[in-house]
Amino acid sequence: MDEDRWDLIGADSADEEDGHGQATLTLLQAVRAPEVLALVCVVLAVISLAGLGLLNGSPYLPALYSVSGPPDKSAAGAASLLGAALALIPATLGAIALYRLQSPSSWRAIAGAGLLLALLSLVLRLTVAAMVAADDAVQFVQF
Repeated sequence: MDEDRWDLIGADSADEEDGHGQATLTLLQAVRAPEVLALVCVVLAVISLAGLGLLNGSPYLPALYSVSGPPDKSAAGAASLLGAALALIPATLGAIALYRLQSPSSWRAIAGAGLLLALLSLVLRLTVAAMVAADDAVQFVQF
């Protein structure tokens, strides 16, 4: 019964051979490849470092977009901490890719660069959160 369940997601289909004698690669196995993880890590780390899109903490807190006055200090600090937590996503992907890549290659360098960029983004966002927690630091941080 369990074998039928794994057949649905294509885990056993890699054992089948196509007409050229090579094993077919399923989409699930292709996404889990360490090379793909390394590239996704670098892209997400650059997005997180630049503060773009959903890896920035501010889109999740509507209190930052009030038109009545300056942003709330606690909301700005929470947005920075949320951005730091979201920076752990590319850092985790980079660590997994480094673990799965066995031999020294350019893919390990790419995964390592993505991991370093993600950790840099995490440290910078924690620094911004510490600045926001200080007195009158909200004036110097733009969201």
